[in-house]
Amino acid sequence: MGNFSMKTPKKLIIFGTASTAELVHYYFSNDSDYEPIAFCASAEFVNTDNFLGLPLLPFNEIEAKFSPNEYSFFCAIGQREINSIRKNIYLQAKALGYSMASYISSESNIAKNAKIGEHCFIDNVRIHPCAEIGNNCFIHSDLAHHDKVGNHCYIVGGVSIGGNVTIGEQTFIGLGSTIRDNIILGKRCIIGAGSIIMRNTGSDKVFISNETRSQKISSIEFSCLIK
Repeated sequence: MGNFSMKTPKKLIIFGTASTAELVHYYFSNDSDYEPIAFCASAEFVNTDNFLGLPLLPFNEIEAKFSPNEYSFFCAIGQREINSIRKNIYLQAKALGYSMASYISSESNIAKNAKIGEHCFIDNVRIHPCAEIGNNCFIHSDLAHHDKVGNHCYIVGGVSIGGNVTIGEQTFIGLGSTIRDNIILGKRCIIGAGSIIMRNTGSDKVFISNETRSQKISSIEFSCLIK
């Protein structure tokens, strides 16, 4: 468990009921100054009254029960629809007046002059000097010096990003991708797992690395060939 402040925890409402919400609940509960007290979701996905032992309410009912003056909010939705679902819920909750929570791992290494926006999830990563992260981002990989991540982005683990890279808003970067230094990625791009980006991209682009195909020989037959 990480070391976090012993002051009175801030009460937190979490949006979502999938695996991302379960992970977010764990990290906020064990490594932050927040105390999750309820979940919410879009009304059509609420078919029970609790999740992980906490109350579960339709999103359109939370303001009446949990005042924005007393509770903070975090949307635990991943990169679905190029991060647009999380973006819309974040903007709606913010418009209601909720304080937008962020999780920053106590084991992360963040340069003193790095800038991080609101409503972000920062995993156990290293953020180098002069890097900037916008609002509503999930960051699971290290950022190099002078990297700039736009709002509503999602970067998974195992990504290698060179220095002075600019990542446009709502962009998703998949597992094991490599982004060369001094690259500009456009808005709403999808960088698939294992992709290598060596030049600037436009907006709304999709990059998919070729999948490694299985061999015609079986693993048992292959093992017999190994001396």
